[in-house]
Amino acid sequence: MKESPLKVESYFFTHVDVRANINFDADKLENIDLETNIDFLRNTEERDLWQVTLTVELDAEKNEFAPYVGGIEVVGMFRHPPIEDDDKDETKLRRIIGATTPAILYSAAREMYLMVAGRGPLPAALLPTVHFRDTIPISANESNEGSEVKAKKMSK
Repeated sequence: MKESPLKVESYFFTHVDVRANINFDADKLENIDLETNIDFLRNTEERDLWQVTLTVELDAEKNEFAPYVGGIEVVGMFRHPPIEDDDKDETKLRRIIGATTPAILYSAAREMYLMVAGRGPLPAALLPTVHFRDTIPISANESNEGSEVKAKKMSK
């Protein structure tokens, strides 16, 4: 195992909304539809420092029969060591930041959702596993809005 040069400085939740859905029907639930929004902010003075904000939304209309709806927002601070001033290295760094940091934050959001839903009146459901490999912050401060994820129902 090799340690990653990408370091998680910290992360915290700025919004947690997990509501029991009165329309829940396990027999009619086929998908859990969620949308993600990712904002990347790069520190202009400390170029190795990134702030990444991930928002995960489970819209009640799109998830009519899901056990829980709502949204979670998690903000993370990440560091990656300096790289050469080469365009190729900068592109590689942006690919690492774009794919890895939201995946780390999504795992935290997934666990928060499960923890809150697990204390609710309905059966807890895992959020689907997702990837962000095609997410690349093109400029220093960029948002990747409206990524939509669909996952098939998971059996117990």
